[in-house]
Amino acid sequence: GTRALADGATATAAGHFRRSVELTRADLAADRSRRRSRLGRALAPIGGVEDATAAFESAMDDARVARAAGDHSWRTAFATAAEALATLLFERIRFVDAWRLGDAALEEMGEGDDLDTARVRVARSRGRTGETNDASGWVADCERAIEAARAAGDADAEYELRRDLGRARSEAGLATAADWTVLADLARARGDVAAEVSARLMESAYRMDAAPAEALALLAPTRELAVARGLVERLGWLDHAAAEAALGAGEWDMTIEAGLRAATLGERYGYDRISVRSWTALLPAASLRGEREVLERAEAWFDARRGRLPDSPYGRVLHAACGLRIAAGTGRPSEPPDLEHIRPAIGQWIDQGGFEWLAATDAILDAWFADGRLDWVRALADADSPRPPIPPSPAQPAGLELVRIRLEAAVGEPDRDRVGRTRAVLVAFRSIGLPFWEARAIRVLEGLGDAGAAEVGEREAIEARLGVVRPVLQ
Repeated sequence: GTRALADGATATAAGHFRRSVELTRADLAADRSRRRSRLGRALAPIGGVEDATAAFESAMDDARVARAAGDHSWRTAFATAAEALATLLFERIRFVDAWRLGDAALEEMGEGDDLDTARVRVARSRGRTGETNDASGWVADCERAIEAARAAGDADAEYELRRDLGRARSEAGLATAADWTVLADLARARGDVAAEVSARLMESAYRMDAAPAEALALLAPTRELAVARGLVERLGWLDHAAAEAALGAGEWDMTIEAGLRAATLGERYGYDRISVRSWTALLPAASLRGEREVLERAEAWFDARRGRLPDSPYGRVLHAACGLRIAAGTGRPSEPPDLEHIRPAIGQWIDQGGFEWLAATDAILDAWFADGRLDWVRALADADSPRPPIPPSPAQPAGLELVRIRLEAAVGEPDRDRVGRTRAVLVAFRSIGLPFWEARAIRVLEGLGDAGAAEVGEREAIEARLGVVRPVLQ
């Protein structure tokens, strides 16, 4: 089973691990716990979420049986299962549950500086990051865990924790595309197919900010690898990434096709985090095209989970934007989200990259402009980043500048070369290759009375190619 898993034959590995559990003697509870954890790890990425959860929970119970029998290896078995279950809860966007599980497991195990404690501490911090959007604790706990792995002489654990540190640094805005290229090459050298796919996925995410078309090219062969190895969860994230890159690159047929594949996969296997992110990526295109069947399907998905999705600052923005996109595309009235509901995320409006995030904030700001809530727009326009300076997505500062220009014009502030600044924004969007946002910038130029016939024609051609049926700037 271990050899099959290393080769990416995940379903085969799951079968071997399940058989190994069945063959374990009744009095070897710690062995059974470890084997159940391996079974859960094999099941989770191929869509067996409920079975994986049950395997991890049973593994924790087996470890407790081993503890009662005086087997000192119980603690390692328990930590392995608890960390794996917390990780699975995180991927199902049950961030608070992952956080609480980590707390409870550490209380049961007892704190320490050993590798077992360090792994559970990392899982707890990951859950806390998902809920609070503060990755500093996750980064610190990963670094501490890597030191524990070195002290234990566990090279495999150090390798896994370095991958986790990459994710944590990404959440904190500290990683680069080169970091993920190195990790992907290392995974390939180790024959770790699943890790290679994950690292290539993250590499594409970093390249996406400045070159969405380049990211699409990188994702295609990685997706083929995930399909060949049956890596269901990673396949969902790859399709989500393709949907987001295509949103930026203006390939909206692909946005909707890839986004629906990812959202459907997430729904089928219980990966809510994949689904909500994929709906956020595809709904701008579906809404502006008026694709009612897609919009109603998204609406049903969110309605079925009303009150159950995490109430994180990041999630509030995504959920509100999805609601606005669905209402606009179906022609239904909607209320823009209240500033106080959104306020905890205001710092992120500046820090976050990614086209699904930029499109989500656009939807909320457009609703505020249309509703005359210019004071709410001002709260964003005047906000400062709460974090140290980080190189943002090139599109993000341009998008924020466009907000300021629109606000100044709406309230009648003195003209500080609004036309020149809008043209600079347009150049920034063109340099990345973002047709949708190019059209939005030209719409602002038209509102300022300074768009030439060629620019209006360019905007009309973009909107026609994207297939939009209503203005790209509300």
